[in-house]
Amino acid sequence: MLPSRSPLARLSLALVPLALLLGTGAARAERRLSLADATRLALAQNPELKLEDVKITEAEARAKSTGSNWGPKLLLDANLLVWNDAQKFELAIPTADQLAAKLKPTDLATLLKYGDLLALMPYLFDLGNIRDQVTAQIQLTLAQPLTPLLQVHQGHKATRKLTEAAVLDRESKRGEVVYKVKEGYLKLMQVQRLAEVAQTGVDQVQEHLKRAQQFQAAGLIGKQEVLKALVELARAKERVIKARYGISLASSALAMLLGLPLEEKLALTEKVVDPPPPPRGELSELMRKAGSQRAELRSLEKKHEAAVADEKRNKLDLVPQLSAIATYQHTEGQGTLMPKNAFFFGGLLKWEVWDWGGKYWNAKAARARVAQAELGKKLLTEGVALQTKKAYLDVQQSREELEVARTVIKEAEEAYRIEQKRFAANANTSTDVLDAQLSLTRANLAYTTALYGYYIAQAALEYAVGAQR
Repeated sequence: MLPSRSPLARLSLALVPLALLLGTGAARAERRLSLADATRLALAQNPELKLEDVKITEAEARAKSTGSNWGPKLLLDANLLVWNDAQKFELAIPTADQLAAKLKPTDLATLLKYGDLLALMPYLFDLGNIRDQVTAQIQLTLAQPLTPLLQVHQGHKATRKLTEAAVLDRESKRGEVVYKVKEGYLKLMQVQRLAEVAQTGVDQVQEHLKRAQQFQAAGLIGKQEVLKALVELARAKERVIKARYGISLASSALAMLLGLPLEEKLALTEKVVDPPPPPRGELSELMRKAGSQRAELRSLEKKHEAAVADEKRNKLDLVPQLSAIATYQHTEGQGTLMPKNAFFFGGLLKWEVWDWGGKYWNAKAARARVAQAELGKKLLTEGVALQTKKAYLDVQQSREELEVARTVIKEAEEAYRIEQKRFAANANTSTDVLDAQLSLTRANLAYTTALYGYYIAQAALEYAVGAQR
């Protein structure tokens, strides 16, 4: 009879399928990734590219804002005022004594003839209120700049050039991201392969240690030979540990470039071949291509053109500003003397004759920015040329190092095989075998570094030339 299980035991058994399911899901969570997949993912999710997209949006908005100054502006000005009281129209009628004091004797006859009219004047000339207690006014003004259109033209040209530069900056960042992804992908492949080489070294030392222990038990070698193998085994394991940490770091760096969580597990599916493809083109041809293809250089040219246009715009600030205007006014509560509706048109001339040299210095600062753009382009052109030459030389150096590494591996493998046979025949020491094994491990590490280093150098050359897509 089977013993009864406790509730906790039954719960544990029930959770076993769930644990197996979760384990399977975790295994499937590993993302398989080719180099092309990684590039597409980075171009869609890389935060640096998203930042460049926002910069383009800003530059386009600035260009549209500047271009909106071409046409006339319609301005609305309105007010509603409440005064302390209404202002009435009143005529003060002089008394007879006041008139007698001011009039000549010859005017008295006229006064006597028309004197009754004085009493009627307040009624004949009653204009009501000059201003009501509540007044309102609405004014529409249509203003069209004339001479400022020259400034608008230069300002709009500057912002359009900056928009084109922002697009080229995005293209430049795209090439940089493609290169970084390729470099990060290859480095992760490299450290994974280095870890495999290090683990192979551990396996080889363990195999030798096992044989050395057998020889010691048979009395063929001393204990010190076994101790040397143990020490070398510890060193080989240290190399594996360092390589595993390197894998973790390289994987997180690549995940960050792809816009993925740093802990994302990546399974790389790309393969490298040996011999790798040769470099394309001569140095002079590659440098010429870099000068015409690099988006940074074209962007800086656009920024230089923008600086020239901005300098012209600042100079135009020194000339008088002429604008044409047309205005319609509607007023309420201003009395009978003020027309309710009025319209006029004309021109306005504005010239800030003296501002303590403010506009002059603005123009001079704009000229300095033009000079900066010119010098920046010269420096960047030289920098791109030097970067291209360095990348080309790195490819050549990596290719030569790879050829040497192939030869060294063959020699190290043969030396290790010979020392193993000699040890099996008790014709050498454990140190000889371990030295040969260490030389073989170093040769494999150097070969792996050179092989992937060549591919990384090729990616750097493509980026320097501006061929990254």
